[in-house]
Amino acid sequence: MNNTVMNKPYVIGLSLRVISFGENDQLLFLLSDKQGLVRLIVPNGRKLQNQTRLILPFCFLKVYIYRILEPMKVSYVQILYDFSTIVRQLETLSAAQGLIELCMQLLSEPIIGMQEEIMLQFIRLENTIGNPDSPIEALAIAVQSSIHQLMLGGYCLPIHICARTGQRLLPPLEGYNEEWRCSFLLHEGFVLGKCDDTCIILNASEFLLLQQLHRSMIPRLSNGKLIGSRDTWIYLLDIICLWIEAHLPRRISSFEILRNCI
Repeated sequence: MNNTVMNKPYVIGLSLRVISFGENDQLLFLLSDKQGLVRLIVPNGRKLQNQTRLILPFCFLKVYIYRILEPMKVSYVQILYDFSTIVRQLETLSAAQGLIELCMQLLSEPIIGMQEEIMLQFIRLENTIGNPDSPIEALAIAVQSSIHQLMLGGYCLPIHICARTGQRLLPPLEGYNEEWRCSFLLHEGFVLGKCDDTCIILNASEFLLLQQLHRSMIPRLSNGKLIGSRDTWIYLLDIICLWIEAHLPRRISSFEILRNCI
């Protein structure tokens, strides 16, 4: 890379999507912490002696541009980190792609912390590759990160207050009240007890797990295993998908693939 390129303006971010643009070019969707979702035209790789022809989703890039007005045009691309190992397993790929689909719906304007959130979860997905528990780990990562993204984007799941009574939702410790239930209603949120028009009913331990997912770490047992069964995590994914369908323009199709491969 020569000094002329180094003196050009640049954008640093995570590549979310790459599609064909015209006959030879590509349109790159980049997640930047400062600028939000940035669209850049990447000329035909044969015109540029650099890494543009290697651009794929799941790469952390430094992109030098020679036209600042949108759509920006790319003069040089430097790949800072490649998360492409995620594509080796269907469950990690579908989890990552689902998080990208959700992120792109939320980014009408820059959201501080969104890039950091996505990259953290991609690293976690990478670390599950080859793990016998990779499918349920990928599912748990997708569920927790979706909750974090929705919170960052202003569509937080209302998991602390009953949607009908305003009463705080405080699930008892497991074993103290086996009859405790909480109902998820598509357009309202969560209601204490069982409702006839409910979509999904959670018991105390399942709802407590959901409430803990706002934290930075996924809840685990002392042996490192995830808290919650496969079915519990699927229930939580279903709740998130229903909430997204009710409040955002499009459903997350990749999460359907993830659900089917668990």
